[in-house]
Amino acid sequence: VKDDAIVCAPSPFIATDDWFLLGVLNSKAADWYVHQVGVTRSGGYMEYKPVFVEQIPIPQNVPEKERTRVASLAQAIQSGQREEVPEYEEQINDIVCDLYGIKTEKLGYCNKRNGSGGVVGAFRQRLLGQSPYLLSNEITFF
Repeated sequence: VKDDAIVCAPSPFIATDDWFLLGVLNSKAADWYVHQVGVTRSGGYMEYKPVFVEQIPIPQNVPEKERTRVASLAQAIQSGQREEVPEYEEQINDIVCDLYGIKTEKLGYCNKRNGSGGVVGAFRQRLLGQSPYLLSNEITFF
């Protein structure tokens, strides 16, 4: 958060400089996960409350190459290189999907299909797997 930022309370935010974590949290995989456990408000607005976001399983034992790449891409997106944002987001999504063991080309199905079968079932199994490392173990929401 910038020193001159103004935040209207109550407004939960994650105070971190971990760009890898920010890349994961802004990925399609994390978005899909919150859509599974979260609440949809009128007009299709998704409510990203801490109670939902803190349940996102964070990939562990990530090789330094992937961690650094996601962090670099997230920083580049934030720094204002707007023309390259879609390409950088796609690269982050590819890496994050690989970390979860999900084929990137199948990710689109996660937003189109519900249920326990097929790609969604596999994705959900990996994200909702047993004893995941949850965001709530690492981050304090303010």
